[in-house]
Amino acid sequence: MPFPAPPHCSCENNSETRWFHRCVVTGVLSVALSGLCWATQPVSTGQDQASRSYEQGDFSAAFLEIQPAAEAGNPDAQHNLGVLYDRGLGVGKNSREALKWFRKAAIQGQPAAQYNLGLILIRGEGVPVNPSEAATWFKKSADQGLAEAQYSLGLLYQRGEGVPQNYREAIGLFRSAGEHGYPAAYYSLGLMYRYGEGVPASAAESRRFHHLAATLEVADA
Repeated sequence: MPFPAPPHCSCENNSETRWFHRCVVTGVLSVALSGLCWATQPVSTGQDQASRSYEQGDFSAAFLEIQPAAEAGNPDAQHNLGVLYDRGLGVGKNSREALKWFRKAAIQGQPAAQYNLGLILIRGEGVPVNPSEAATWFKKSADQGLAEAQYSLGLLYQRGEGVPQNYREAIGLFRSAGEHGYPAAYYSLGLMYRYGEGVPASAAESRRFHHLAATLEVADA
């Protein structure tokens, strides 16, 4: 199943807290965003054109243009083909095909594919739900610095899903994801400080991390 958005926080009624409450309600802070990113490295004329087609919203053309590079074994192209199948863009939505192409790219070390493969395994689309294998792929991606994967792996450690519950690991991963610019990680870290999960409870630290999260989101807007 998808990761839910972070739970409601009863922090003081300041601007960053109100902003995060709106995000929770609208699902903005959910990490279950399939096909999160399109790999843009042009490895061939066809893939470069596919990226332009994708950016212009011509997904049918992007699918036809990316397919040869994916079948030739390029991991970025394989990942991108998985994105199209996962989202049903330019081709019928097909979780099994998305899984196949994400796995091919992930095995070659493509970090976004490793992350998306983990999400499919968490959601159980086309495969049985497997948080243990998802954690393995999240870690491979997180080790390459992908903030979304660091956050997702942190959630698994926080909850003890697919890995032994370990608040210290969760805190470290949330910090790293936040330092890489992922606001939801600082929000979750703030909740851990508020409720004393693996750290002494501290309303001041909770507010500080929630403020950092809101600041990051405003900077990205």
